[in-house]
Amino acid sequence: MDTIKCIWCLYLAKSIFMKKVFILVAMSCGFLVNSHAQSLLLADASSLVEASLDTLGSLGELEVDWGVVNTTGSAVAVKARRNVIQEVAGSTNYFCWGVCYDETVTISTVSQTIQAADTNFTFYAHYLPHGNAGLTAIEYVFYLASNSTDMTSQTVRYCVDADCTLGTNEENTLPTLAMSSANPLVGIGSIQYQLNSPSGKMEIYNLMGQSVGQFNLTNNNGFVLIDAQDFASGQYVVSIINGNGQRGTLPLIIQ
Repeated sequence: MDTIKCIWCLYLAKSIFMKKVFILVAMSCGFLVNSHAQSLLLADASSLVEASLDTLGSLGELEVDWGVVNTTGSAVAVKARRNVIQEVAGSTNYFCWGVCYDETVTISTVSQTIQAADTNFTFYAHYLPHGNAGLTAIEYVFYLASNSTDMTSQTVRYCVDADCTLGTNEENTLPTLAMSSANPLVGIGSIQYQLNSPSGKMEIYNLMGQSVGQFNLTNNNGFVLIDAQDFASGQYVVSIINGNGQRGTLPLIIQ
């Protein structure tokens, strides 16, 4: 009888041990899934808006709007920014995120709080061709105020009496940015750039939309050294614009 009890105790102990291991593995897997989960989604986002100058007139505008969905189980503060990829000369554009901003603002200064599993419908984007035909492409990015790398985006083509295709050749000419150092950045690091243009400018913005660093670029490609000590700890957006008016962006975290 004692032998049977001993065998039973060993079996029970093994079962408990295996159960604990399974729970730990499950918790670890769950953590990994959550840490890589995307917190935001877009509902009914448009990618193309077409119009004619004959119907728009000189004062007409094109508009898009969609919902921004919080997929998490808690409330999140969300900011918005716009990246102009390609722009028709003489046109203007602006966006609204809770409040409306003028055409000089690229990053919303006010966050919108979206409750758990809820949708915010306060985003509107406006494009005014002012009588100029052509294709303008703008990317709208929505990201957590607490983590600018947790984001979702949509590129909209505003097509007025023009070919509405943003071709591969045009995409290949867009300026690009890449971190050559760790991100988050500690100490001195470098940001590589490719302008696809003889000259351009790089700017660093805080999450209030304020420019905190500017660099004039005089080569088609290269790198810019930045020192983390020159910036307060937090999240930033690096923006680059080439001589053709095309833009690229990169999230940056300073520790």
